[in-house]
Amino acid sequence: MYRRLPMFVVELLALVIIAPAAASPVAAPSCFPTIPGITNCIAGRFNLFWNVNGSLPVFGYPIAPQRVELNPDTQTNYQTQWFERNRFEQHPENVAPYDVLLGRLGAERLQAEGRDWHNEPNTDNPLGGSCQHFDVTNRDVCGAFLTYWLGHGLHDPLLDSYGRSLALFGLPLTGVKSETNPNGDTVLTQWFERGRFEWHPNNPDPYKVELGLLGKEVLPGGQPSMVSGQPSMVSGTYSLQHGNYLRTYVLHVPPSLPVGQSVPLVLVFHGAGGSGKSTEGLTNFSAMADQQGFVVAYPDGVGHVWRAKPETTPEDLAVDDLGFTSALIDQLSQAFQIDPNRIFASGISNGAGFSYRLACEMSSRISAIGPVAGAITGTEAAQCHPDHPVAVIDFHGTADPIINYNGGVPSIGKSSAPLLSTPDTVALWRQIDGCPATVQNQAQPHLDPADTTSVDEQSDGPCLAGTAVNAYAIIGGGHTWPGGPQYAPVSSIGKTTHDINATSLIWSFFASHHRS
Repeated sequence: MYRRLPMFVVELLALVIIAPAAASPVAAPSCFPTIPGITNCIAGRFNLFWNVNGSLPVFGYPIAPQRVELNPDTQTNYQTQWFERNRFEQHPENVAPYDVLLGRLGAERLQAEGRDWHNEPNTDNPLGGSCQHFDVTNRDVCGAFLTYWLGHGLHDPLLDSYGRSLALFGLPLTGVKSETNPNGDTVLTQWFERGRFEWHPNNPDPYKVELGLLGKEVLPGGQPSMVSGQPSMVSGTYSLQHGNYLRTYVLHVPPSLPVGQSVPLVLVFHGAGGSGKSTEGLTNFSAMADQQGFVVAYPDGVGHVWRAKPETTPEDLAVDDLGFTSALIDQLSQAFQIDPNRIFASGISNGAGFSYRLACEMSSRISAIGPVAGAITGTEAAQCHPDHPVAVIDFHGTADPIINYNGGVPSIGKSSAPLLSTPDTVALWRQIDGCPATVQNQAQPHLDPADTTSVDEQSDGPCLAGTAVNAYAIIGGGHTWPGGPQYAPVSSIGKTTHDINATSLIWSFFASHHRS
């Protein structure tokens, strides 16, 4: 008999190191290296949708990469990819197959040409054959066009042939008449909400009906439609295809983010078993972003865990967390004017350990890190040779029951590599950053008589390139975020200090230690 886990255990697993959950990779991206001029691939959910709903004849080749784009009708940002004949938008709030929606490019193209479809005259049936009448638009679809319309549709087993075709192409907007397309071909043409049917009688039988290249016509050159001068992303949950995995992250954008100015970016990494969303609530970095004017992202790890060296399992070797982080920085830098000298990383527990790995292996992009209740493995320490000095501000409780302040194997997790002690981790970074031998020690003011923890600060600097290495030892503190909520009982995770606020101290440190 199974019992429901107590809520504090669920919260605990969201923050500490546990065995990684299995993650299923998605199908390999569809790429077209032999097709001249087609340099973009189709990946993740878009790839599956493209393949099962008509692929090349219905949608054409991809003419732009997958990216976040503003829908001009809804003024909402979506993951978007443009194809020769249509536009895909990802709507994770919908169930499949409607988590991918198609653009109404037929209607958009007619509007761009100044043609009101309501005023288009009805025509006779130049194609011959049987017809089907659509009362909503008062149009007929006949002959070969009707055969094509009914023979293609959205892959939804719950719909009949008519419903599947309607979901894919939409309603007919015009009758059939002779028109010259942008390629210079004069052909019988009929417009639909999501497509344009063309009759090419000289083609082989399967290709006598072709779909117009509306994606290329609506979006020449494959350039996104953005609101001028405004960021192309707002607060919300986004996805990013990287390798064989569709990665996700929570993004917070201050409502008053400066426009036309370079802004900082802070990446905050969850503990193993956690999520970007839970870490947003734990750290409250979003409120700090609103006050200080920076963009903050909370990425999600594959299987809810971040990989540390040594990577031994096939899944660990297949997941490229460093590459994903770099791609995430690239994506956000396209949407905002991110200052490349003010990109920072923080995190708790396993996420704190990953921030150390970023400092070791991505020092060209990360200026400073703020790990909380985490440490670095011995393997990572031995191989840590950053190209640039990285400023470090570290927080760790001396009574942490999960990742021991004095090092060793974490108390939760399977086959975890031994971790350095916090003093040794801090000493390693003081050596890496070339800090002076003298260290300043200062006890922080004790603010709450009921709080039995206390805080000692060790600081030094200036180190190489203006960096510093500061360490806050929370005497009697547990596996917690200083100043944050006591997210689980003290008996499980130890005590949370309220003598300091880690989020505030981390941001002040970041603001003072960007790369010049």
